[in-house]
Amino acid sequence: MAEGAVDQAELVKVQDIQGVVQTQVAGTAQCLRNVALKLTAVEQAGQMVMRGFMQQLAVHFLQHGVLRAIDQRFSHNGRARTLAVLGRFDEAIAEDPSFPHLKALILSRVGRYREARQVIDATAKQAESVGNITDAGDLHLLSSVLAVEQQDYVLARQHLHRARALFAPLPPALLRIHTVAADLVSGLVEVRSGQVTEALSVLASQQRSYKPNLAIEKWWHAALDGEIRLASRDFPGAAAAFASGEPSHRMADADTLLVPFLFNGPLLRDGAARVAKARGDLAGAIDMYRQLLTYGPQQKWIAAFEPRYVLELARLLEQHGQSDAARQEYRRFLEFWKHADSGLPELAEARRGAAR
Repeated sequence: MAEGAVDQAELVKVQDIQGVVQTQVAGTAQCLRNVALKLTAVEQAGQMVMRGFMQQLAVHFLQHGVLRAIDQRFSHNGRARTLAVLGRFDEAIAEDPSFPHLKALILSRVGRYREARQVIDATAKQAESVGNITDAGDLHLLSSVLAVEQQDYVLARQHLHRARALFAPLPPALLRIHTVAADLVSGLVEVRSGQVTEALSVLASQQRSYKPNLAIEKWWHAALDGEIRLASRDFPGAAAAFASGEPSHRMADADTLLVPFLFNGPLLRDGAARVAKARGDLAGAIDMYRQLLTYGPQQKWIAAFEPRYVLELARLLEQHGQSDAARQEYRRFLEFWKHADSGLPELAEARRGAAR
């Protein structure tokens, strides 16, 4: 073949290769365009990552990429939720999430209960005015849980009574799960206020309606059983109950009203740690609270960071004779609650502990 001549067979091969490459490039470009057009993709991916252990990556992912193209209502909620899991509450609050239950959860975690109640009360009133009785009832349940957390059992019962009244007209399937949830809150009100006999009656009621094959309902029932056994000083039974109800894998969707406080909420997640404390196993309780405060692959809970656990950890460390570590945790708690409602007993306790 003369120098510079082109072999037709080789030319065909080159053209074939070029065609394949062009096809692949075109396909890749189309895939990228499809990703860009799916405006909720980053939010969904962020939520998926958040269900795993890489929370820092979830925050980074939600703050970058094509976020500007996403509906801001959902992007702010996603970032606020993830930042709350990381304990970055100032940033979470700055996102100003539009979901009322999420905003109330974040505000209440840093002791801003008055604002949290204002958000819940206004939204529940609006929901009820337009006939959205499900959301209105769920919000009253959240108010009841907040009241239990502050040991205001009169207020907790008032909100619980209103929630049950709102749930009454629901279709049977919806009524059943909301009844199971209301029974959980009712049982907590009774057991935390020292009415163990009444709590046992509530547990029996829940027994008749809950579905043990549903992980969330299994946890609600087992946790209430554990609370009652703990209050009755049946420590082995309490430990077994809490352990039996824990999910086998991570589950959470904080976009539903019932989940944030009733599934991942702080009133129940530390059951095993409270059992250890009641048994006098301070070292074991300290280790459990530290685990609850450290997000990672071992965690089964997709939940907001819980400053109240920091306060409990400080108490335990002090009881265990670890004064320096206790003071550090008291100060850490005060930093989280730096904008909390004035006059809360937790603030006074932490200030005394930090000064000792």
